[in-house]
Amino acid sequence: MSADWAATVSLSVISRSYSDCTMDISSVMMAFWAPFLLLHLGGPDTITALSLEDNELWLRHSLGLAVQLYLACQIIRRSWIGTPLNVLAILVLFVGVIKYGERTWILWSVSSEQFRDSMLRDPDPGPNYAKFMDEHSSKQAEGYEVSVEPLIEAPAEVEFVPNAPKNSNIPNATILNTAHHFFVNFKPLFADLILSYLDRKNSQSFFQGCTWEEAFDVIGYELGFMFDTLYTKAIVIYTYTGSFLRFFNLSFTSFIFVAFLVVDKQSTSPVDLSISYLLMVGAIVLEFKVYKFCIDMLQSYQHSNLQVIQNDLKMFIFNHLWRKSKQASDFIQGCKQASDIMEYCKRLCAQRGDQVLQERRCFYEIGWSVEVEFDQSILLWHIATDLCYYYDVEKKPVLVERPECKVSKALADYMLHLLVNCPFMLPSGIGKIRFQDTCAEAIEFFQERKFFMEGDLDQNKKLRVKACTTLIKVNTKIKPSEVKGDRSKSVLFDACRLAKSLQSLKMEETWPYEKWEMISHVWIEMLSYAANQCRFNYHAKQLREGGELLTHVWLLMTHLGISEKFQIAESHERVKLVVT
Repeated sequence: MSADWAATVSLSVISRSYSDCTMDISSVMMAFWAPFLLLHLGGPDTITALSLEDNELWLRHSLGLAVQLYLACQIIRRSWIGTPLNVLAILVLFVGVIKYGERTWILWSVSSEQFRDSMLRDPDPGPNYAKFMDEHSSKQAEGYEVSVEPLIEAPAEVEFVPNAPKNSNIPNATILNTAHHFFVNFKPLFADLILSYLDRKNSQSFFQGCTWEEAFDVIGYELGFMFDTLYTKAIVIYTYTGSFLRFFNLSFTSFIFVAFLVVDKQSTSPVDLSISYLLMVGAIVLEFKVYKFCIDMLQSYQHSNLQVIQNDLKMFIFNHLWRKSKQASDFIQGCKQASDIMEYCKRLCAQRGDQVLQERRCFYEIGWSVEVEFDQSILLWHIATDLCYYYDVEKKPVLVERPECKVSKALADYMLHLLVNCPFMLPSGIGKIRFQDTCAEAIEFFQERKFFMEGDLDQNKKLRVKACTTLIKVNTKIKPSEVKGDRSKSVLFDACRLAKSLQSLKMEETWPYEKWEMISHVWIEMLSYAANQCRFNYHAKQLREGGELLTHVWLLMTHLGISEKFQIAESHERVKLVVT
């Protein structure tokens, strides 16, 4: 962040150090450094922006390039005495302009407005209606019987993802090829554009036929490509133009280094020489690093936040969304009205646990918990999940070892993390206020019972069990809102009501197992709802932090067709005139 400031100050100091007196080798050496400052302002190829907002500052960088280029040119002009160092300084200036200009151009390319415009397809006015009607009227005027009949064009076929040849030098070459294929087609999502009907068919065809491991691997690499596009120089590096610029820059920089070794530097101080060598070696290292950058970036992305989530969770998420995708495909195939399809897609994306409760015939008892504001629903279910979990730790420990229970606990913790640390990724609400008020009520409750004097609640599992058992025993026959009013936004004892209901909904012996299966599905629906509601730019913003599970789920849902970001249907019908 201080690079621009440091370079500007350095160039100004060098410029002010000159006077009209005779130039010596030391002054010429300082002039040799000036274009290197411009070169290093181009930055490494592995990063162009620290955040999405940096891409919007391309105009400021353009102005900085113009000002600093002017200063560098003035320094070279004023120090010109016809020595080889003067010539080398001009060569460095060429390389510096290319590097800094390249970075500025990339920032402009991925700025929100330009990025969106670059993915708009060519305007399509459709068949010439006016011409068609003129011909229709003309034929009628001539006395012909004129009618129209459909002219149906063959619909486009589903495009199969090509397989990449095996390559021992590139790990997971086939997955990389598949991910890049979908990245190219689904990139408009990150510009808030809709995708074509054919894109939906293509991605559904692949993702409905793959395993959960393949699906999450492809999505991980796909988001890696997106990170490279938004935050690095990848969109230029891996093109013919980019390859030429790399060859040009590396060749010139290497030539300058070799030439500097042989020019006369007898009167140059050791400090000046050290600075010069450091600048040149740094420039060469920056050029060499790019050749190992694509694969390194993609491999490091696989160690993002998603990897700390258990495989069970990814499998549960994929299976749940796969079933919804299949149901959607069946409905759309049998539906003729575009309005019905649109309404169905909206309902599918709006489910946040209510559908699960209805399928389990529990909506009458606990449906209220998913009909409140979304942030309130997250807190209710998080606390209720914890209460049920630690209750079963004490009473039925075999239950907490089941995958459904682990998935429920992991998602409950993750959704609370989003509510507290990334509220911008969730639908707007007063989640932080509810969280603070709920914490305050919990502290008051435990302090009254001198709970915190007995140990550390975060470290002592037995104490957690005791705390949850104490909470769940509180009499909640009267609703908390009737006693306390609505000044406090705490949901602590409403969550206790929910936990009690979950424990006693059914009396069958299998209910404790079914309970955790239902809770896990409710959480997956909440996660899916949040992923679909989150704005595209917030998904893109979190890529610089390693990527959120929410973003992976959002992209998986879109690939499976569970999204409103598609054309609902694509008609290939046209009409033609029939003259008799």
